[in-house]
Amino acid sequence: MKSTASTHTRHTWPNFDEAALFALLDCIPGTAIQAYTPEGTIVFWNAQCEALYGWQRSEAIGHTLDQLFMTPEQAAAFIGDVSRALAEGRDIEPGFFKLQARDGRTLSVYSSHTWLRKPDGRALLFCMDTDLTALETAREDAQRAHRRLDFLLQTSGESVWEWHVDSDALVHGPQAASLFGLPPGQLPVSMREQLELVAEADRERVRQALTACLAGEARSLRVEYRLGHGEHAGRWFEERAHIVERDAAGQPSLAMGIVADVDERRRASDAIRTLAYYDTLTGLPNRRLLLERLQHAQTLGDRSGLRGAVLFLDLDGFKAVNDGYGHATGDLLLQAVATRLGACVRVSDTVARLGGDEFVVLLEQVAQSEAKTCESIVALADKLCQALASPFLLGEHSHQISTSIGISLFLGSHEDANALLEQADRALYRAKHAGRNTWRFHCERLQRRFSRSLLQAGSRTARPDGAAPELAFHPRANARLEVVGATAAAALPGVHGGETGLGAGADAPLLERQTLQLACDILARWQAHPVLARLVLSVDVGNALLGKAGFARDVAAMLDERNLPGARLELVVDAGLADDARLQEARTQARRLADGGVRVALAGFGAVPLTVLDSLPAHALYLDETLTRNHDASSPALRAAIACARALGVDAVARNVQSARQFQRLRDAGGPLAEGPLFGQGRTLAAFEHWVLARSGRRRDEAA
Repeated sequence: MKSTASTHTRHTWPNFDEAALFALLDCIPGTAIQAYTPEGTIVFWNAQCEALYGWQRSEAIGHTLDQLFMTPEQAAAFIGDVSRALAEGRDIEPGFFKLQARDGRTLSVYSSHTWLRKPDGRALLFCMDTDLTALETAREDAQRAHRRLDFLLQTSGESVWEWHVDSDALVHGPQAASLFGLPPGQLPVSMREQLELVAEADRERVRQALTACLAGEARSLRVEYRLGHGEHAGRWFEERAHIVERDAAGQPSLAMGIVADVDERRRASDAIRTLAYYDTLTGLPNRRLLLERLQHAQTLGDRSGLRGAVLFLDLDGFKAVNDGYGHATGDLLLQAVATRLGACVRVSDTVARLGGDEFVVLLEQVAQSEAKTCESIVALADKLCQALASPFLLGEHSHQISTSIGISLFLGSHEDANALLEQADRALYRAKHAGRNTWRFHCERLQRRFSRSLLQAGSRTARPDGAAPELAFHPRANARLEVVGATAAAALPGVHGGETGLGAGADAPLLERQTLQLACDILARWQAHPVLARLVLSVDVGNALLGKAGFARDVAAMLDERNLPGARLELVVDAGLADDARLQEARTQARRLADGGVRVALAGFGAVPLTVLDSLPAHALYLDETLTRNHDASSPALRAAIACARALGVDAVARNVQSARQFQRLRDAGGPLAEGPLFGQGRTLAAFEHWVLARSGRRRDEAA
């Protein structure tokens, strides 16, 4: 090894007393001293040599180096160096040697040499060996440990650092450059620069954690953050550090830590959390996370006195899209619904998906008073219904759905979170039962209160000062594209005129009754017109209104007051009521309507058993959209449904016909009546009348 020692001086001892010198050298502790002739023969061997190398003095003296602790190659090289040094009059450079002890151990020694000339001119080389074996072993162990640590840091994505707090000097390990994706010259050299590497969104959090560690508020530093700069910007890292030295005043002076790339672990953890707490299709919170947030909202309500609400939503018409166009389209629709719902609520609110087509909106911290809370909730419920009633354009097709909503209020944690969801679910069922595209409170008292106020608002809007009723009309045409009628739907405040059915948030039976009255007014107005008098107006009626005793009698009175034939009015009812034992009165009223000459149409035909025809009258069969959307003209199911209507002598009707191609398929399959976007939707009364008369005029011109 290369020596760092100074050059030694050669000595001549005129009054050389060999015995006295050897006796003196024999007493020097801690240093093994030998003397050699220039040829390498040992002439002196002190007690420390015996202890270090294992040969007794009597065994060593007279032997050469290669006979004891040097290999022949080492001895030859050493003697050669000695000979050259002697010839050139220079000293032997000190250095490190690996020598062999008598027991076979390898010794690490540091040897320094000096010449001594005797009076007779002969030279002796004195060699002083210091045993560094333990130190060398420790050094080698440290080097191995360093290599292991370096390997572990390289393979584990970690790097060490030390921070001198007083000077703010920061020293990174060699792995830091590749870890951060930075050139070595751009590594931060101070904690201030290190913080600037952190993404801005995480920087203050890291600074606070560091301050807490320095102040002793935390035993150590452990914080995760995203990198804001460099090749690895956006990746997650973790810092772990301890204060390892303090000054005389007890203040931190040196901190040491490790920085690790935890991006894969963090993303895996996030993915696991997402699977546990979020719906994989829509990205919305699932039931588990919803319940946690609901419980948290209840706890907040305990402290603030502010009320909250749970809105349980179910999509009306989703099954037709999912079955008719496939699950891929159904999934796209659910994702689009999630987006629209999210756009309607505050950042502090939660939109969750429970599965299928069921969604929940959680409102937190709405208001202290019940009245103001309900007003806000009703406004949101109307907004949600309005948002979901607008057509969804998915690929080449436009899809129309609506939603029914059940509402449950809460104040604090007095009620179980699951119980609140169940209450909202029961209210949802009542909303569906009332005709869909509407909402219901779980509390009947609140329902009655807000139904009356909305009905009054709807009435004022529907007939302002005797003006023409505000209804939305959906034209219906036959296979020859002749307009034969329309569906009339109430258009209430905050509701798109293009919706079919009742306004969201309204009291469904009352508004349905009002819509019937308005439709009868229009039919009476058309009676004297040669073209409009031939049209049939259809009105959707929910099970709640249909099931009221005396409903058929009330409809008959509406017709009699206006001197209208019942065949001009068509009431569309849910074919599913035939199988519900609780709807016996609704079935009775449907039969009485038919007996009185009013047209009764069954919606959803093709998705219910044919036995519904045994318990319900039918002047028209509204084909389920699973038949009209997903089947070509040769479909046996579609043809059978249309043929069944013909065999009964009633009309088959297809709703929501989107395109001329779809209309042609239906016409090829038997030609049911059709309505939908192809013929225009949501026309006002004036626009509808103008459109019908314009088409009629063109047909007369073509015939002429």
